[in-house]
Amino acid sequence: MTTEWIIGLGRQTLIVILSISFPMLGVGMVLGILMSIIQTVTAIKDQSMMTVVKIVGVVAAMLFSLPWIINTLMAFINNLFLSLPMLAQ
Repeated sequence: MTTEWIIGLGRQTLIVILSISFPMLGVGMVLGILMSIIQTVTAIKDQSMMTVVKIVGVVAAMLFSLPWIINTLMAFINNLFLSLPMLAQ
């Protein structure tokens, strides 16, 4: 096990984490901006409306992207387990 391998594994792990979290973070950010604009235009100051809309949107994005997330994580874990015999040497 070399330093380069550990750094590469850390880099690959961060890329996988960022890629599987992006759909939920993106939907939450877009809905937050849209709800802020709507609240500003209509002068509604109710924070629970924004929270409920963002929660529903993030859950919907998670359910929609769940098969892709599972496949991405399974491929990453499979590659990690396949590299274990190389590490034992």
